[in-house]
Amino acid sequence: MPFTLIHGLLGYLLAAFFTKEKRYWLLGFIAGVLPDVDGLPLLWDRQLFYAIHHELLHPLVYALLFALPAALAAKKFFKMNAKKAFAVFAAGYLLHPLADVFFTDWPVKLFWPLSNQQFSYPVLFDYNLHLALLAVLATVVHLAINFQRKKHATVGK
Repeated sequence: MPFTLIHGLLGYLLAAFFTKEKRYWLLGFIAGVLPDVDGLPLLWDRQLFYAIHHELLHPLVYALLFALPAALAAKKFFKMNAKKAFAVFAAGYLLHPLADVFFTDWPVKLFWPLSNQQFSYPVLFDYNLHLALLAVLATVVHLAINFQRKKHATVGK
């Protein structure tokens, strides 16, 4: 569960870095969490969880496939810019499997259906270290966002 929230936070922070509109922040969070829906079998069948997690929704192609309906729904129901919603959703989604490749030791089929090759290059794989790095990352990104906004606010005066 904590890793899923970390993925959501990464999508949220990415969106927050590029836009002031909080609706896109939420969209980035949702996109970052969505690939872990394939982990829901953990609630009732551990073997099924291990068989399909990182298999069903982690390939990069899904970022584009899911971003299109998400962008159209965001435009229709929330009056959001479809291109911006598409970019935020796709980027938030893409961050998830890429983070899994570099920060877990569980391989991901990034290029399925073109390839069944699995990728895993865990540069930092320590649960406590992940949480500490996340706290530092969140703080740095938050400060950078606020600095950028203050800088733009003073330029307009």
